[in-house]
Formats: sequence, structure tokens, C-alpha cells
Amino acid sequence: MPRVVIFMLLTSASFAQAIPESPSSARSRFLDTQNVALLASLTVWHGLDAYKTEQTIDEGGREEWPVARHFCQSRERRVAYFWTNYAATIGSSYLLHRTGHRKLARAALVMGSVSSASGFIFTLAHKR
Repeated sequence: MPRVVIFMLLTSASFAQAIPESPSSARSRFLDTQNVALLASLTVWHGLDAYKTEQTIDEGGREEWPVARHFCQSRERRVAYFWTNYAATIGSSYLLHRTGHRKLARAALVMGSVSSASGFIFTLAHKR
């Protein structure tokens, strides 16, 4: 009899202790309204930057940013550079989102858009 009472007390106590969800385990969608808008912005600015860089190099200009200059020596390398940069921005944002860092995930998309927009505007301003 005492074993049954102890068993019932232990099992009822274990049901009373629910584990609260941590912020990182709460699921939210990566492709919500804000992220879709940020991804669209990133895509537009990145595409414009790649297009203008390609056009400038085809007209005899050169890539001014030292990191990208190494990768922009041929058309194939430029395509690989811009696609890798685009994928890395989205991938890092997604990984930050999945690990619970929602604001940092959005910040990565914003920074990618700002970087591409500044590259595009710089190319427009310094066109020969």
C-alpha cells in the first residue's frame, strides 16, 4: 500500500511540472512578411550591383573593392562571387533565425541590402 501512495504522489508531481518553452525552441516562420520584404530588397540591390559591376568591367573599368577585385577577373568568377555572396547572406540569416536570433537574422538581410546598394551607387557615381 505505501508503494502505491508513493508512486501516485511522484507521478502526479511530475505532471505538475511542465517545462516552459524557451525562446529558441519557439517556432516562427523564416518567410514572414518582414523577411520576404527584406529578401526582395536584397535580391534587387544585389542584382543591380552585379549588373553594374559587369557592365563597368566590360567597358574597361575595374572593381574598386580589394576583396572583390580578386574574384572579378573573369565573368565566371564574377558570377560565382556574386552568387556566393548572395547565398551566404541568406544562409547566415536563416541560421541566425533557426537558432533564435530573429533580430540578428533580419539585421544580416539589411546589411546585405545596404552593402549591395552602396556598391551599386558607388559604381554609378564613379562611372567613367
